[in-house]
Amino acid sequence: MRIISTLLLAAAALLGQDQPPFRPVECNPASASGTAYTCTADPPYTTWVANTYVWIVPDVSNSSTTPTVNIGGAGAKTVVKPAGGITTALAVADMRTGQKILLWWDGTNLQQLTNYGNAPTASGGGGISAWAASTAYSTGDVVRTALTTNSVVSNVVWRAGAGCTSGSTFDATEITNCTWTVLSGSTVVHNFTASGTWTKPLGAKSLSVCVIGPGGGGGAGARRNSTSSGRSGGGSGGSGGRSCSDLDAASVGATEAVTVGIGGAGGAAITADDTNGGNGSNGSVSSSFGSHFKATAGSGGSGGTTTSGTAGANGTGGVSNGGSGGGGTTSTGSNGSTGVFASGSGGGGAGAASGATASAAGGNGATSLHIGSLGGGTGGTTGGTAAQNGAADDALMIGSGGGGGYHTTAGAGGTGGNGGGYGAGGGGGGASDNGTNSGAGGNGADGYVRIVVRF
Repeated sequence: MRIISTLLLAAAALLGQDQPPFRPVECNPASASGTAYTCTADPPYTTWVANTYVWIVPDVSNSSTTPTVNIGGAGAKTVVKPAGGITTALAVADMRTGQKILLWWDGTNLQQLTNYGNAPTASGGGGISAWAASTAYSTGDVVRTALTTNSVVSNVVWRAGAGCTSGSTFDATEITNCTWTVLSGSTVVHNFTASGTWTKPLGAKSLSVCVIGPGGGGGAGARRNSTSSGRSGGGSGGSGGRSCSDLDAASVGATEAVTVGIGGAGGAAITADDTNGGNGSNGSVSSSFGSHFKATAGSGGSGGTTTSGTAGANGTGGVSNGGSGGGGTTSTGSNGSTGVFASGSGGGGAGAASGATASAAGGNGATSLHIGSLGGGTGGTTGGTAAQNGAADDALMIGSGGGGGYHTTAGAGGTGGNGGGYGAGGGGGGASDNGTNSGAGGNGADGYVRIVVRF
């Protein structure tokens, strides 16, 4: 197990809020247990301090509903979750192997705030319309026993009312007549990977909203005569912008339209001699949460020509801009640009000058300038190694751009890598000589919207 302990700024990063750079404290694993996680910290951490945030990546899933975490001998603290109150026990495998999880020591409880390994049967808040009558819920995040007054089902508490009787299932009378409410202090996270409608849960007090625009696709490399013409790789796609902030729940409507932009497609490989590369597509539309926040899409990179492939422009957000793409050249492709608190762009595709016969490598994709430590997708190499796709950090909602495709005189141009997630840009495709196909551009990553609701 690997644990990273941070201050309050880490929580802001999780919720998509913009913040200055922070340096996390690394903890080395000291045990491999699904019941008792321990580690040492550098610098030392020997006393639990209220409002400490901890990143943990379990190497084994929790096998107990009451797992503990002990950092540097500070003492074992039982991990709970805020679903239905701060003392709700975990389900087995809520702390999943390899999943990056944020914990918060509030001075009394060590709360798991993110990335439960088990999906809930129904989302908390907003009434019980999502639950079917005569259904017994007992999976993952929802652990339900016989209903009694104030029994907890996910983040919703059953209150007594006309026709409300205890039992192991809901019936039509209970759904119609019972009064439900959300426990004060609960937190519900709503993630949108596609456009839809967000409904404000009853009892919501405040929101933390983060919207991420989609990335642009990389342009395809040119296919040209090697003795009489230059042939450049395609330019990479720019990454989408990012806009994050808090809202008072009273300031938003009962419902809000959520738009999630789709990443731009990479330009198709060129199959005809003496042809320039096709352009990558822009991200489809800006991502948005009602009229409150918007983050624009990254632009697609242009196809390779006899001289260059122009990089795609970055998307913009409220205070966080994506990275502009890397240009495709008649030699080694240009590296992508980092995003400012946002995802990175792709790397440019490689090419060759007129009469040149040497192979060339694609540019590397980029990541965020200030958040996380992801590596960008590596550009394709002169030895014919394919460009890598970008990576993603789900907790921080950051992606890195795809690498640019290589150019080689021995065959087809290399395909650009895809953006890793959260609006990252696609890499540009590598150029080719007549007689072989050029490399296609990589696809830009889709946008994303996260809404954290506090009660």
